[in-house]
Amino acid sequence: MNQGQQAFIDVYSSQCCSSSKALSNRSQHLLETHIQDILKQLREAFSRHRHPALETRRSRYADPRLDSEHLENQTWKELNQGYDQVHVLEWIVNACPGDMLTNELSQLVPATLLIMDDYDMPFKIRGVKLVHEFIKKVDANVLVRSSIDNVYMETLFRCLNYLSQEQDIPLLDATYPCLLDLIDKTRMQGSKEHAELYERVMVHGVILGFETSGAKVGHLQALLQPVKRLYNGLGPLGIRYLKATLPSICDALGLYSQKTNMAALDALQGAIQVCWPRISQYKGIILKGIATSWENHYNDNVDPSNKELQGMLQKTLQIFLTFSRESAKADIDALLLVDKHVFGPLIGVY
Repeated sequence: MNQGQQAFIDVYSSQCCSSSKALSNRSQHLLETHIQDILKQLREAFSRHRHPALETRRSRYADPRLDSEHLENQTWKELNQGYDQVHVLEWIVNACPGDMLTNELSQLVPATLLIMDDYDMPFKIRGVKLVHEFIKKVDANVLVRSSIDNVYMETLFRCLNYLSQEQDIPLLDATYPCLLDLIDKTRMQGSKEHAELYERVMVHGVILGFETSGAKVGHLQALLQPVKRLYNGLGPLGIRYLKATLPSICDALGLYSQKTNMAALDALQGAIQVCWPRISQYKGIILKGIATSWENHYNDNVDPSNKELQGMLQKTLQIFLTFSRESAKADIDALLLVDKHVFGPLIGVY
């Protein structure tokens, strides 16, 4: 619970309950006694705005003016006594059980969409995190039956296009797990629809990001995070994306950044373990990436996290050699000839 949520609980309970200080659990008291009044006030706070995705008037064509009305007079953003209306909504989602959230779907979904699709980045990020917690609690059948899953997905896919500024990185960090969790929850794994959505995340999220923002370390780290999960979800279908992803993954290993290297190794392990029948075709860039990272960090034995990186490099190489030992033998021998003292520990030859 953040400070804003706590401020809401303190203020609301002090106003509605004369003995609020004596309550052992004020949050639980509000949930059991005042939740309907709180929901009513929340509905009033967001009632001036309607997200275009929920527009049901069939006769209305796309109108930029109408589609931007929900971005005007956003009183729900105003901070009052230490909290805004997003804090209230965050508390509701965190405190309410799933069945209660389901009963209030018509009130909660419009508000979450407005926040998640806002132009103000801090609110946008809060919106994605809020929706992530929301979909964890609401039954998958309810999300699908109401088509809310599709509305959320389209909004989340738009979030993947934020690739230009530093402030976009926390948004990517929040969006990928939220979107993939939503897909996993509402689409049967192994189904055509599940695979198509995972492919869309890979192509229009990760690969597009590699092409446009792969040179930015912060963005690169965010783009590497979902790669292993995507390969695991795609299975053999992932083979078609090796050519588009492995160069960026292996280039990331050449950066002198432990965090980036660790994210790249995690992604690389996922690609190797799933796409092993074709992985030997990429032995050159894989071995170059691993060897470069090892050489960059081999002499740094002071930082404990560097030991973790070295261990992960050794593990990744062994996973690769499990599937490509014969085809990579000449390359491994060449590394030992270059510097057995440096690369021997990596390969396991001392």
